Amino acid sequence: MAYSVYNEDCLAKNKKWEKYSWHDTIAFRLDDEIIINNLKKIAEELKLKLLTPVSPDDWIDMPYFLIVANPSLLSEEENIRINNKLWSECNHEMSILFTQKPKYKLTKRVRDRSLKPPKNIDYSYLKNKIIKKREAVLKYENDINRYDSQLFRLAFILFNLMDQSHIVTTEGLCNALEVSANTIHKDICMLRDMINQIDYDRKQKRWIMTFSNYDFKMLWSM
Repeated sequence: MAYSVYNEDCLAKNKKWEKYSWHDTIAFRLDDEIIINNLKKIAEELKLKLLTPVSPDDWIDMPYFLIVANPSLLSEEENIRINNKLWSECNHEMSILFTQKPKYKLTKRVRDRSLKPPKNIDYSYLKNKIIKKREAVLKYENDINRYDSQLFRLAFILFNLMDQSHIVTTEGLCNALEVSANTIHKDICMLRDMINQIDYDRKQKRWIMTFSNYDFKMLWSM
């Protein structure tokens, strides 16, 4: 999901809005100029975007896959918002990199998502961590997209089979869904595992359902 954010940087570049997505954005709250400059350099190299939340609610509302922060700069309210973000966020790849050990006790969720930093957070360490976390985030996003695509295909095939006026062929499904015949066969095998009344009519070279519409309605009500 992408968010449009208005900020001073956009204004300076004569832009009104900047798009931020959770898979290409890093949130930071730092006072170390060396780390800040390294972070900006890495973001430019990897084509990532940086956000500095200006209010506690921004930690909930804004998208990002990594937080780089000095914990002493975070208010109690901001820590609460970050913790709530981690609890509500379904992306388990989101992480926090504290530049120093927090003086307060962390919640279990924050501890689980925290990256243990070395004594010196140099350019190489920071870039390596960012690359690895982004790779994990992109893999997670691709897995979700594949899952969503398969659910759509299964529903599409099933509803076409329901409509007896439709002639459902492998070739027709390939063209409609823009996938290979192998993918269609795998999808139909999955459907047949759930609903064993799906058969292939060799004479007509089409897929059919062998139970009535009434039976199908009963199936959905179960």
